Amino acid sequence: MEDNFIENYEESLNDKTVPFFDEEEYLDIISYYNSVNEFNKALRATDNAKVFYPTSVEIVVATTNTLLNLHKDKEAEKEFSKIQEEQSPNISILNIRFLIRNDLQEEAESKIKELLATCERVKEVTLILSKMLMSENETKKAITYNLKVLTVKNYHLYTNELHNLIYCYFINDEGETAIAYLNKLIDHNPYSEVAWRELSYLYYISQEYQLSIDAANFVLAIDPKNTEALELKAEGYHNLGNSEKALENFMDCLPNNKNKLRIYTNIALIYKELEEYEKSIKYNKLSIEYHGKEEDIKAFQIISYCNCFTEIALCYEALGDFRKAFHYINHNVLFLEKRQILANSLFLAKKAIYLFRLGEREQAHLLLQELITFDTKDDETMANVSVLYLLFNDFDGLTAYLESNKGVEPTPHTLLLLAISAYCCGNKEPIQTFIQNKPAEFEEIITELNHSDIEMKKIVHDILEKLNT
Repeated sequence: MEDNFIENYEESLNDKTVPFFDEEEYLDIISYYNSVNEFNKALRATDNAKVFYPTSVEIVVATTNTLLNLHKDKEAEKEFSKIQEEQSPNISILNIRFLIRNDLQEEAESKIKELLATCERVKEVTLILSKMLMSENETKKAITYNLKVLTVKNYHLYTNELHNLIYCYFINDEGETAIAYLNKLIDHNPYSEVAWRELSYLYYISQEYQLSIDAANFVLAIDPKNTEALELKAEGYHNLGNSEKALENFMDCLPNNKNKLRIYTNIALIYKELEEYEKSIKYNKLSIEYHGKEEDIKAFQIISYCNCFTEIALCYEALGDFRKAFHYINHNVLFLEKRQILANSLFLAKKAIYLFRLGEREQAHLLLQELITFDTKDDETMANVSVLYLLFNDFDGLTAYLESNKGVEPTPHTLLLLAISAYCCGNKEPIQTFIQNKPAEFEEIITELNHSDIEMKKIVHDILEKLNT
């Protein structure tokens, strides 16, 4: 479906009137939202469609599928009961989906065989079956039905199904089979943009980044403006640690890429890694603009929207401008308050650090007292709360906080923070033991901590210097 078709639908939505579209268009709208996992939007579209088409069997089918996607099984069964006696391939497939959902596998298999033996549009029904099986995480079975649709001669007509097949092979640890299948397609048509792109994608998700780049180059030899190939190359170079090449390819795919938000975000991230903070801020601000007006931010956009402000705050922190850093992190706290959402503990921890840096020690301490009441054990928040304790020179408080939050099986990150706390109290043994037992984890985590805060950076630098002497 064209993006502007969805845009037309969304622009016509308001609280007072239900937008009119013909039945096929509504079915396309519902299908689109389900395909991008926006199930609540799909459900709203089914409600709107029923206003104009209250007796439509296909709308009831779409509603039932959407409810199943939302795991509202009881509501789905109630909806399905309206059409259970009707006869159509879509209803048969929906019945099979209920059997799979209720773990009645043998009966489901029998119904599938019966359906394929009696229906007239075998290929079309097979496509629907494969999609349904993927919805139910039956990826092994989905392989069979995708293969029935795809042939060496017609695979280019079913690019989504080819993509689904490769994904199913990967999920089922059959990467070698997928590579062999794609190479067969390429042997048949060495200039197949679709097959080369899928090969690049397969190598990427297999973490074979150089091979992914090589395959993407074949795509670009056929179509130099293929944004998917440019993005795969950029992601590949980024994972290989070549930030400059990654940046170059992200920039190349920006003009023609429909999802500019993802590209802006990646460019901003790379500039931050290169310590070009002003440029990172610029692209994070472009990401903010791309989200649109703040009052129109949808629930599913909140995380990415707040992340832009967090990244800008971190850039200003790195530049030593704590007033601006405070402004951007506090924006997130206030934004969530307006939405009546509990503030993220990481935002509060950063806010407290910036308040301390700005001389507001009392406010910072009050926030610290609030933070330690939160039941949060994610590594990034714990690292920033640890920074607060270090700023206040409260090493006993830091140890008590880490001990109370480390859980039954503490992560290496938490154990290293405890070792750093002990180090600050003059006890070097825990950190030396950690390095001896977990050298790889030490190198990885210490690098993360070295980028978390100036105070932590000083301590990390001191630890590394003394350990090397």
